[in-house]
Amino acid sequence: MLAGAGKAQSGAAAKDGRLQADRCGRDKLQEGPQLHDGHGCKVFDAFFEQIGIEGREPIDFVSADVARWVDDAMKVWVAHALRCTDTFHIVQWTTELLDELRRQSWRAAVQKAKAAPKGRRAPKGRPQHP
Repeated sequence: MLAGAGKAQSGAAAKDGRLQADRCGRDKLQEGPQLHDGHGCKVFDAFFEQIGIEGREPIDFVSADVARWVDDAMKVWVAHALRCTDTFHIVQWTTELLDELRRQSWRAAVQKAKAAPKGRRAPKGRPQHP
């Protein structure tokens, strides 16, 4: 989970969707130890308890995976923040989908090759393209 304070930039950076971090929010998030043992909602709660109200107020965006508990925890701690899916999972899901499409294409090509006539029944000369 990554939390940050920010406002949209103007100019070229705004066109590609990047955000400029607000100094006071970023400094507050970087103060002190932020690693917590465990996983799930307990870590989320420990982090937001640690940074306090002053640290939560400037947070406008939270990047996290799509676990259902994240929405509930955000409603408790940073209801005003916008949730964004983290890039790691977007890349992971895209890669999995592309891999499945590649497998489907390969299977279709193999089936087509198996169905093609072989030996004496194969067409002579160069193949005709539609």
